[in-house]
Amino acid sequence: MEEISILEKIKSGPYWRVNIRPYEFEEEKMERLAEIWELVARCQVSLRGWQFPYIDNQNKSNGQDYVQSECNFNGINEFWRFYKSGQFIHYFSVYEDFYVKSKKIDPSSMWKRGSSEKPSGYLGILTTIYRMTEIYEFAMRVAQHGIYDKGVTIFITLSGIKKFELSYLEPEKVLLGSYISKHNEIKLKSQISKEELFAKGHEEAIKKCIEVFERFNWLNCPKRIFLEDQKKFLERRM
Repeated sequence: MEEISILEKIKSGPYWRVNIRPYEFEEEKMERLAEIWELVARCQVSLRGWQFPYIDNQNKSNGQDYVQSECNFNGINEFWRFYKSGQFIHYFSVYEDFYVKSKKIDPSSMWKRGSSEKPSGYLGILTTIYRMTEIYEFAMRVAQHGIYDKGVTIFITLSGIKKFELSYLEPEKVLLGSYISKHNEIKLKSQISKEELFAKGHEEAIKKCIEVFERFNWLNCPKRIFLEDQKKFLERRM
């Protein structure tokens, strides 16, 4: 039986897709593949014990005009490519789903009375803030190396989340009310200049979090609290 690829494994469940690319296409912003590996290593975001993007030295390879790495570790499934053009594509599983299925989180204890339906999974509020912040922080770091001088477009897709519920997975935090996705996919887009990315990249990440949460019908999101949570994350105080 043929072994399933890591990308097929990721797409078989709920997952994120991130595409960061220069506003204007230039086929070879970097001449050598070694330059890409060096760039990714320099720009990796490491704020919570796991790098974004993660370089798995046992599962990395080079293509014609790109480098790539994949990872399957304890429920963390990732696949990414970085091209000579500066385009970055990253797929990764919704990690909360792994916790639910491995019974590290008990869905029945989190299901709120009064909900019209039992959720099929959970999307963590803080983990979404952390993920989105890592995405924009990585783009900011890459931009510092001259890759996105004419601006950058960031596409983010969250798939496979129909009937998923928003939740604080941390026991010390409580979300009043039940917010469940009625749709299977959420698509986000940012088109931003290099200067705006440097000045407002973190705030843009929070705006995108709110866009995600509003798709779950959480319309009174506390932006100020999200910004405080993000600040703690960036300062490694979470």
